[in-house]
Amino acid sequence: MSSLIDRVADLLYPEDGPTTLDIKFFSGGMSNVSAVDLAEQVLRSNVQIQSGSAVLVDDIDSYLI
Repeated sequence: MSSLIDRVADLLYPEDGPTTLDIKFFSGGMSNVSAVDLAEQVLRSNVQIQSGSAVLVDDIDSYLI
């Protein structure tokens, strides 16, 4: 069984070619974010995207106002 980090790497960058071209991670002000914590957030985000509950934001500056 692969580790959580391996599962996320396979999700973002599958063997049959890259599907993720540009991804940015923000720690939300936390200075000690572990790789496992980040991997958990990526998996949660993927579930939201797949279920249709994620919100597409094209312009983050306008979205935050």
